[in-house]
Parts: sequence; C-alpha cells; structure tokens
Amino acid sequence: MLWLFFVFTLLTSFGFESNQVIAEFDGKPIKYSDIKNYANKLSDEYKKLLNSKEGVKKLLDYYIKRLAILEEAKKAVSNRGVFNAHKGIDKEAAYIIAYLTQEVDQKIEISEKEVEEYGFKAPKNSQDHYIDIYIANRNAYNLQTNSYVTISSQYAGYATAYSDATPYFVINPSVDLNILKVTIAHEFFHTIQYSYGLDIVSDEIWYKNIWFLEASAVLMEDEVYNNVNDYLNYLFFYIPYLIYGIFKQILLQFLKSKK
Repeated sequence: MLWLFFVFTLLTSFGFESNQVIAEFDGKPIKYSDIKNYANKLSDEYKKLLNSKEGVKKLLDYYIKRLAILEEAKKAVSNRGVFNAHKGIDKEAAYIIAYLTQEVDQKIEISEKEVEEYGFKAPKNSQDHYIDIYIANRNAYNLQTNSYVTISSQYAGYATAYSDATPYFVINPSVDLNILKVTIAHEFFHTIQYSYGLDIVSDEIWYKNIWFLEASAVLMEDEVYNNVNDYLNYLFFYIPYLIYGIFKQILLQFLKSKK
C-alpha cells in the first residue's frame, strides 16, 4: 500500500512561510504554498482551515490522500483516455476523475449484488437512467439545482434525489481508495432505500429510523467489500450504547402500544 511509504512530519509551530516545507510524501517535500493553493481551489469551508494549525493538519491529510489517489490513477488510467474524456480541466483533476470513474465502472457488481442477489427493489427510474455520481468540490455542476456540487470535509458521501425522484449521490474526492469503495456501496444502498418511498417521508420519520437506515447501509459495505472493514473504526462510538439494541427498542415500543 502506498500509505506505508510516506513520511508525515508536520512542524509544530504555526505561522508558515509560503515556501516552508511542512511535510513529506514518499520522500517529496510538501510546502505550505502547496496546501494553500489546494485549499483555494476548493470551497470556502476548506479555505477557513488555513487559519489554524489544526486546520492546516486536516488540509495536509486531505492533500496527501489526494496525492496517493493521483499516483494510483497515473498507474491505472491511460494518458490518452484521460484527456479525450476530460478536456478543459487541469491534468491532475483529469487523472483523478478518470480513475474514480473507472473504479465505479469496474464495480457494477455492486448493483447486481445488492439488487439481484438480495432481492431488493432497483433504484427509482434506474430502468431509464444511469445513477449520477458527482465528484464533489471539483467543479461538478448540477443542472437541476443550478449549483456546483460540494460536500463538507466531515463526510465521505451522501445520497439524495432529483425532483423526479431519480436518485444520485455525491462522493468526497479527499477520501482514500478503500473508503471510496465502501462509500459507493453505502450510498448506492441508500438509493435502494429510496425506492421503498423513503425519499418522500418527513424528516421526522427519517430521523426516527436513522439507526436502521444507516446500519443496513453499513452492512452492505461489508457485503460488497468484505475485506475493507471500515465500520470497525466506528464501533468505539457504539460501545457505550450496547444496552440500546434494536430488538430491545422494538420490544419497548410494542409494550408501550399495549398500554
């Protein structure tokens, strides 16, 4: 794995000079100006991170993940294919977009496994349309909302739908490749959930069922990519609430309904 080879040496003082080297990736220096230019190409949320040492650390982490994906992309995607498909954008972005697109195209079995093997409904209108996958914070434009597609640095992705209920989802390009994989499986399962009418329920009903909706999407992550196991990173947050098992809650609701 590429991650094993980079050296991460962020300086402890804050107040960087433009040409100051603040880290190394795979033996190559990363200057503060590199991080600043990276942030300026993204949304205002990312630019604000430049105002603190912790923020710069976050940006540095995102930047290094981007470099890692870029190196993988250059190995996996043909140069000619990149620029035929993605004219008019910078070279690095073209490689990354082409690579992510290739990853999605190669994982069509996600749809087959989640829909055909388990007998779920297909996403709404998928018989007539492909499901759009937006790479956020890279000038992807949603024509229906007349806006550029962005995502918070706190999220790997999210699913939603157009006005005709055709679902789509958004991916954060700052995540590493394994997180990208399980995020695609996770968000695709949300588009399946929408086919059962969950896209038209009230926010109140949605949030009352959020545990089951998210837990079942996480389950599909592990079914599709059994060796990634990203969900283990979140078990720490669940341990204090083991008493709130799903079956206990169902039983409590049943008993209350009998009063």
